[in-house]
Amino acid sequence: MKAATKANIEIAGAWCAVVYIVLLMAIWGGIGGYLPPHSPSMPVADVARFYREHTQSIRLGNLGVMFAALALIPFASAVSNSIRRIEGETGTLTIISIFGGVGTMVLTFYPGAWWLTAAYRPERDATVIQLLSDAAWLQFIGGVSMYLALPGAFGIAILCDDREKPAHPRWVGYASLWLMVLVIPDQLLFFFHDGPFAWNGLFGFWLPLVGLAGWFLLSAYFLRREALARQHVPAKSGPVPLPE
Repeated sequence: MKAATKANIEIAGAWCAVVYIVLLMAIWGGIGGYLPPHSPSMPVADVARFYREHTQSIRLGNLGVMFAALALIPFASAVSNSIRRIEGETGTLTIISIFGGVGTMVLTFYPGAWWLTAAYRPERDATVIQLLSDAAWLQFIGGVSMYLALPGAFGIAILCDDREKPAHPRWVGYASLWLMVLVIPDQLLFFFHDGPFAWNGLFGFWLPLVGLAGWFLLSAYFLRREALARQHVPAKSGPVPLPE
């Protein structure tokens, strides 16, 4: 495959980070009605009423979540490829990033499936609808520890890039690692039904949202820049050696 073709595929993968954010914010958050998030302490009758009165928009919004999970795959692949070039092989950081991408994809897809299940039979008992909604929120927001494997591997790889011309500025690596510190308090959401650490609070939702969205957009920019620089690099000729 020509270097320009490979670069164009990676550029498309980088742009998928923007697609991911737009699908979540506009389709899930806007059309689905999940932004701002409702409170975990919302009465069970009000939770059921939300799903019964907005069934179709909830269904459409969470289809957006499922397609966001799809968009994440090429973006995570672009991140992993960048890390692989830094390591010079498919090393530990590359493998961590691959698993991190898979985990983030799964924890994006399945909460959407839970919300869709809650809206599939809105005539269900209110407590069942609340249970499905809780499961979705706690996976989607509380699963942030799995999300951190991807930016964590990317940040460490950037800081370990000792080539004469590093692929990315070192400050991007530090920003990726600071993101991890920023969102760790999110894990306290399992202990609170209201306040700043609940799933709709400052530390439970809004700071992780801003941090993760910022990292996706920042990474997309530098992955695209790296791919553009590689467009005119001659492709290696000859057969690919088989592993021993």
